[in-house]
Amino acid sequence: MDPPGIKLRAAQGLEAVDYVLPGYNVWGEMIESLADIGYDSNMLYSASYDWRLSLHKLEERDGYFTRLQSNMELSLRVHGQKAAVLSHSFGDTVFRYFLSWVSSPLGGEWHRRCCPSMSAVLFI
Repeated sequence: MDPPGIKLRAAQGLEAVDYVLPGYNVWGEMIESLADIGYDSNMLYSASYDWRLSLHKLEERDGYFTRLQSNMELSLRVHGQKAAVLSHSFGDTVFRYFLSWVSSPLGGEWHRRCCPSMSAVLFI
């Protein structure tokens, strides 16, 4: 999938989704508003993805949905509360695919174990 000698991936972390350029808000105002009501960086997780890849290739190349599943499980264990997921544009399609993926044999029994009781906010 990657050309020889080249490995390009989506930037990760809240810094990758707050402001694209100074003054150009993506999720920055939402992150600041959540901080105002008590959320901190330990409770927020961004799930940036490579929009150039098909949904299937996101998992095949990067283990994207496996990592998203693991991060949601960790959030549940650490915070003991359901996750709130915020998605934008194609990120909504990515998250809906994830929900289908975890309901399939590829996701195992996760949806039964974690979906009914999923405090982190995820930015996709």
